Amino acid sequence: MPVIRLAVLLALCMACLGTTALGQAEGPQRYFNVKAGPVYVILTAGVSTEYTDNVNLSNGKTTPIQPELTIYPNLGITAATQLQFLPLSETNSNDLRLTANLGFREYVFHPELNQQVMDINIAPDSELSFIIHAGHFKIRLHDGFSMQSDPTTDGSLSNVAQFRRFVNSIGADAQWNVNSKTKVDFGYTHSSLYALSITTLGNTSTTAATKNLTTSRLNSTTDSAHLSANCQVLSLLNIGFSASAQATSFPGAPEQDSTAFSYGPTAALRLTQYTSLIASSGITRTQSGNVFTGTGGAGSMGIDSSTNYYDLTLSNRLNTYYTHNLSIGRQVALSLLGLQTQVQYVRYNSTWRVNSHISISTGLFAEDTTNAGMIFGSFHYRQYGCMLNTSYRLSRKMSTTLGYRFIEKVADDPAQNYKQNTITWAVNYQF
Repeated sequence: MPVIRLAVLLALCMACLGTTALGQAEGPQRYFNVKAGPVYVILTAGVSTEYTDNVNLSNGKTTPIQPELTIYPNLGITAATQLQFLPLSETNSNDLRLTANLGFREYVFHPELNQQVMDINIAPDSELSFIIHAGHFKIRLHDGFSMQSDPTTDGSLSNVAQFRRFVNSIGADAQWNVNSKTKVDFGYTHSSLYALSITTLGNTSTTAATKNLTTSRLNSTTDSAHLSANCQVLSLLNIGFSASAQATSFPGAPEQDSTAFSYGPTAALRLTQYTSLIASSGITRTQSGNVFTGTGGAGSMGIDSSTNYYDLTLSNRLNTYYTHNLSIGRQVALSLLGLQTQVQYVRYNSTWRVNSHISISTGLFAEDTTNAGMIFGSFHYRQYGCMLNTSYRLSRKMSTTLGYRFIEKVADDPAQNYKQNTITWAVNYQF
């Protein structure tokens, strides 16, 4: 097995660093590097090296802090073609597109974390989509899929090195341009989450984030629908309304089943030519089994609660090279573990294009979260973090990125606390 992994790793590294690209052509295909009949393809390859000082998300007291070095070779593909139902009308061009990024992680310090060679990682933005233009309607059929193992994407997890899961989401969305000032969006999505494995390093204490953590109880299916409409009432102001409904089922833990309904107004105001303010607010109603979902009180049977949500985002383009935005809000959602989650947050991010070769992006966030569910009970924690990424374009087809990320979790239960520093260096090549 190590020999096979090494061979795959070397092959991708050589492709990343030494493959000769195809020449560009005129027309739309000039954005692609491979042409197979009517299909245009972009192929990319990359290798990233990541060092983290706390792979197990441990607090250093109940469980030891352990560093890890991982190597992540990956191959990206974007394939697209156009189908015209009415060849003489460009407005009837329909796009069929596949986007996928595949790779695997090789753990150096803790090889026991390595999965089988076929257990690949698939990026969350991988998707097969078909966009249909029909008069005033733009219809998008989509099937998204991902295979991930990073546990930090769900803040409720602690003392876990890997949470391996496969997620597939299939659905349809439509945009209706009623007129030049009014648009309506609606859609439906069916998602399935398959929890494949949960891995820890060393002995872990039984806490709200680890007890009863079995994959059979985490598998779930979710059906969701959304509807939104917005209208330009003034040259600088758009107002609208949004609503959504969601039903989630856990075959292995039916007491976690829940439904949620959200609805409320939205508004977008352009303050200046370079500054805009987007606001949304409303009510989220949740109905669930033996879980706590409100803002006060203890767990109870079949509780039904209403909670407000809101988001206020200020976006600004300071100049030609620097853009940034600030968001403040509160959201109510369901976590990957089936927990009713209420998050109050402050988030800031920016992008600075220093010149044609160098760009710098930053991010800061602070979140206060209350989670609740029958598997874990009710618990509360706060998270703080920052990130800094610097990208440098070495040539027209090759670039490199150096990044840093810090996350700290402070929970009511000290056994769930952790700090994690991660440094990543990546090299990417577009054929």
